[in-house]
Amino acid sequence: MRKRYQKDGEDQCDVFVSCTDVDDLEKIQADLPPPEALKLKLTPIEFEKDDDSNLHMDFITAASNLRAENYDIPPADKHKVRPAAVCPS
Repeated sequence: MRKRYQKDGEDQCDVFVSCTDVDDLEKIQADLPPPEALKLKLTPIEFEKDDDSNLHMDFITAASNLRAENYDIPPADKHKVRPAAVCPS
């Protein structure tokens, strides 16, 4: 998260995040319970691009198309995304 900084005695914000956003995020973060209090157990799962029943490729395709929308690049279908899914990011 980008933070405020001081410049010439004035409170400045990072270019990408307004001061209001930073204040709101800090308040939300302060209101959250600590991770230990949630008692969550995270278990990683194996990524399998060839098993359509686990919806992994549907998620990857959706995320890819959201990124495409943000950057004005053409969207892709699962068949175009699948070969790229094996490359580590």
